[in-house]
Amino acid sequence: MIPFFGSFMFIICDTQRFWRRATSHDGQSTSTTITILGFSIYLFQDRETIRRLLRHPGVSSPMSRYTYAFETMFGMPRKAQAFYQADDSGPFLKPYPGSLVSPPDRINRITHEKWLEAWHGAALTPTMYRFTRALSSRIEALNITTEWTRMDDYFKSLGMVVGASTIEAIYGPLLLKVNPSFVEDLWAFDDMLPWLVRGLPSWIVPGTYKTRKRLHDQIKAWYAIARREFHESSIDSSGDGDPSWGSELVRGLHRVLLHRGSHDDDALAAHDLSQIWALSSNSISSAMLAVFHIAKDPQLVRRVREEIAESFGSNPRWTHDVDMSRLSNLPLLSSIYAETLRLYMDAPVVVTAPVADADLGKWRLPRNGLALVNPTLIHKDPSFWNTKDGLHPITSFWADRFLIDPLDPTSGPTKPKVRNRGAETRNDKESNKPVFSTQGLEGAWMPYGGGPSMCPGRLVAKNVIMFTCALLAMEFDIVLVDDVLRLSSQRFGLGMARATSPIPVRLRKSQR
Repeated sequence: MIPFFGSFMFIICDTQRFWRRATSHDGQSTSTTITILGFSIYLFQDRETIRRLLRHPGVSSPMSRYTYAFETMFGMPRKAQAFYQADDSGPFLKPYPGSLVSPPDRINRITHEKWLEAWHGAALTPTMYRFTRALSSRIEALNITTEWTRMDDYFKSLGMVVGASTIEAIYGPLLLKVNPSFVEDLWAFDDMLPWLVRGLPSWIVPGTYKTRKRLHDQIKAWYAIARREFHESSIDSSGDGDPSWGSELVRGLHRVLLHRGSHDDDALAAHDLSQIWALSSNSISSAMLAVFHIAKDPQLVRRVREEIAESFGSNPRWTHDVDMSRLSNLPLLSSIYAETLRLYMDAPVVVTAPVADADLGKWRLPRNGLALVNPTLIHKDPSFWNTKDGLHPITSFWADRFLIDPLDPTSGPTKPKVRNRGAETRNDKESNKPVFSTQGLEGAWMPYGGGPSMCPGRLVAKNVIMFTCALLAMEFDIVLVDDVLRLSSQRFGLGMARATSPIPVRLRKSQR
């Protein structure tokens, strides 16, 4: 009736239901175009189009996505936003054709490069070493004994411990030492984010804006002390960590942004808040949801413990010097991790074609057109995922979904009729042990996006989630007092789902 508004009201009222109906035809996922407030948006949901989209060299995340988040979610001043908006050169080593942005002003490329340098390959090791030490120490400090103890909301209580450890690993211990309430305030901020994403002004949700301002002030207070106390000699032997700034990632980004004159402390605080939230929020939720499902099944607890013990032995202090590369390759733990992300990731992939039309086979993304992919629907496609003939529905958690058993032709993440098993089992028949696999899932399992839009912090998140699950499973007996998981329906687009009500547990030091 009013073409300018298009599908706006339907999306606001029930995003997932609208998206599902708009991209479904005769029971199959398809792609379509919708109009919202005068803009055309392309919804790509069929797997072949998504595979082509993720491989296309001319497709990337739009800078408008980041500037919108910086402004509405994290409160970045307009002057600093203009620096991002002016960068039309893209995230790749070679700038987009026609871009006149000078190399020092390529903020998209600079930040992307800094993230990749910090969180891939050997450079990730010092960060994870700091994280595992910090989390192990904080867990020990809880003084959980062999007597049963009630925890009224393990999701929050243990989640904040994980969050503090993640922040310390990347931003150093000084931030939390200067601001003892920082993690608590960050948790409250995360609860309020759905209102900021929708652009509600401060006079409607004043508490949300006050919490964000408090976090900005705490970050700036940390800047003042860190600048005064930091010395090059305080960087540890890895060449990465220091007690004031935490890591070379933080030091390096501050050097670049301050040198260009684009960011003052207000802008830096918004930038750091966005990075701290992105690093901690989704990892916390993923880890706590995975632990929920492990604790819910005593047999799964036993299997996880056996797998970890087989790899790391019975040393009670195994967590302090754990080999993360070995831990992150444990088949069952990897499958639990992947299944948790499949079931609960709730953020669309947003891409554009900034240089030229992108040919995607039977579909086309016009130049500067905005395309969205909804992983939630792909992750629950009944025509693709293996359910063991309905025994493990796609809407339920199945710890073994991503395991391929060489002795069981019906195993694996996908339905047998859509799977090519050759390469996945060829090297594992001698041991006859199940192996973890995501082969053949391109365009079907994408919790971190894909292609140039893939989250650069995905390896940090994976290691945080898997180590947290391993630590809690080995160190504690956890019994759910209430095993009903209630999730928020307002967080679509923000990443992992969050519990909307407390999850009480009884726990004690493990008797293993």
